[in-house]
Amino acid sequence: YVDSFKVKRRFPSTIVFEVVQSKPSMYTVISNQMFVLSQSLRVLSDTNDINYIEENKLLKVNFGEITKCVAGEYIVADSECVEMTKTIYNSFDEMGLLPYVSELDVSDRFDINFNYKASYQVKLGDSKNLNQKIKFMNAIAEQLTDSGSGIIDVSDENVKEGIVKNF
Repeated sequence: YVDSFKVKRRFPSTIVFEVVQSKPSMYTVISNQMFVLSQSLRVLSDTNDINYIEENKLLKVNFGEITKCVAGEYIVADSECVEMTKTIYNSFDEMGLLPYVSELDVSDRFDINFNYKASYQVKLGDSKNLNQKIKFMNAIAEQLTDSGSGIIDVSDENVKEGIVKNF
């Protein structure tokens, strides 16, 4: 699938197409069926093969109410959830956090959270300042030990306070 494309013109008579290919990046579950999603939330396929999900290290996303999920089309859910998911995914990608994040929950736009390194639950709170909150969480996580576990709470909307509660 093509994720996006641009058409440019170079003078005098050249047309250039820039194409970005869709790649399996995330998945969601609806009625015990897994749907593979691209980085821009295009539905690529449905599967029951958990090995495929694990081999491709896909990020599980829990949306709110999904109203349309058809292969080849973009997933349709609460528009704010969709935009938050794209923003958060891009932040994870830019900061190199994707290998460490296994599940993202955007089902409640006032209680966004994700699993980090399978041992920490990160609470982002509402959708304000998501990129800054993730940067703040990343700075906190660098100070933590690999053997630890707990909750990292960076839900302060002013991004001035972060709390780590160890289990």
